[in-house]
Order: sequence, then C-alpha cells, then structure tokens
Amino acid sequence: MVQSRAIGQSLRALLMELERNMLFNLQKGFNVILMARTQARLEEVAKEIEATYSVETRVVAFDASKDIPENYEKMKEATKGLSITILVNNVGRSHSMPEMNDIMTINDFATLKITRAVTPVILATIAAQKGTKGLIINMSSFAGLFPSPLLATYTGSKFFLQGWSAALAGELAEKNIDVECVLSYLVASKMSKVRRTSATVPSPKQFVASTLRNIGRRVGAQERFATVTPYPSHALMHWVVANTVGVFLSLQTR
Repeated sequence: MVQSRAIGQSLRALLMELERNMLFNLQKGFNVILMARTQARLEEVAKEIEATYSVETRVVAFDASKDIPENYEKMKEATKGLSITILVNNVGRSHSMPEMNDIMTINDFATLKITRAVTPVILATIAAQKGTKGLIINMSSFAGLFPSPLLATYTGSKFFLQGWSAALAGELAEKNIDVECVLSYLVASKMSKVRRTSATVPSPKQFVASTLRNIGRRVGAQERFATVTPYPSHALMHWVVANTVGVFLSLQTR
C-alpha cells in the first residue's frame, strides 16, 4: 500500500524497485493500493501497473491536507478483502507552504492516522500467512536531523516522524513488523524544486533503489534506532556531522 503526493515518477520508481528487490513481486499476484490527491493521476498509474503486471490496483483519492473522517473511511473500504504487508508513507508538504496547520496535518497527522488504520490489516495478514513479515516505511528528511531556523514548523514535523517511527518500531518488532524512518537530503523533484541531479542530489529512481537496497541497515544513521540514511552521499554527510560537530550544533540555529 503506497500513499504519496508525488504519485507519478517517484511512485513508478518505487514499484519497479520493490519488484526488483523482491520485497514483493507484482508478477506473482501481489495487489496494490495507491493513495494520492489527484484521481486522474492515480488512475493513470493504476492502468499502467495493471497492464504491465496483471494485478488488481485500487486507488483512493485522498487530500491529506483535510483531516476529515471521510478520508480514512474511504481508505478502510479500499483495504477490504486484501492482504497487506507493506505500507509506504510518502505524503509530505514542503516548507514552501506557509500554513502551519497544513504542514502538521500533511506531514504528521495523515501519516499517523493512516498507519493506525493499516497496521491491524498488516497484523491480520501476518497471522494468516505464517512466515510473513510486515514493513512500514516512513519518509522523513534532513530537516528531522538538523534544527532549521526560519523553518521551525516544518522541522518540528520531521522531528516528530523521527521519534514516532522509533517508538513504533519498538512496539511492533515483536509482532514481526519492521518500521524504518528514511532520511534524505535533496532529491530532484517538483517538490524540492531541484531539476538536475548531482553527486548529492539523486533522481527519484536512484533514491528509491538505494533505499530498498538498504532497508534494515542504518548506513549513515548509525546513532539512530529504526532509521536509515540510504543514499551514499547523504549517508556520508549524516555520519560525518554526527561524529564530528554533532547534529545539534549551535551554529545551525543562528
């Protein structure tokens, strides 16, 4: 189950790499639920997946900026009758949006409530399919690693994801569900407004591939539980800062 505001290129990259890395194999009948804001984009990607892999693909048009019960009821309806083992929380609002409520609702409340709704379905699937494990991936960023002046609300929303993911990982470990909080620096995308890739700015496909290769490893996040900084240059930046001046360097808040 994948929920995202970047439903196009990033999602295609995610699905292709999930298949290649054998976290699930679409060709063996694993079905997909896509959640994003725009119905037309969802249907476009769903048709592409169904045509390529011949699996059922359900879509849920979900505006994460609106914290209303109807959103979550639609999501629960879409999960009925399906086995779910993987949840990817990739919804997020950039700091370019000034509204405080939108940032917190999209970056935190939506992820929390979706996870709370889907986790029982994952647990039921694990109970019914012996030997199966679950996986919850929460996308965060370096804003949850370094305090960022003038971006206090956005930074706070990412710090929440860090602490919440670590606590959730501890709760669900004995139930065979792994929780990973993924940290990233810039990725070339519409949201970041960076168009060109570089040594420190990967494409969505490059970042997804690196993430899935490193699930279960901390890479640059050696000092953090249930956290991974997967892309090599990002991992190096994280490790160097954490092991030299520290992530809470006072210079950063001036």
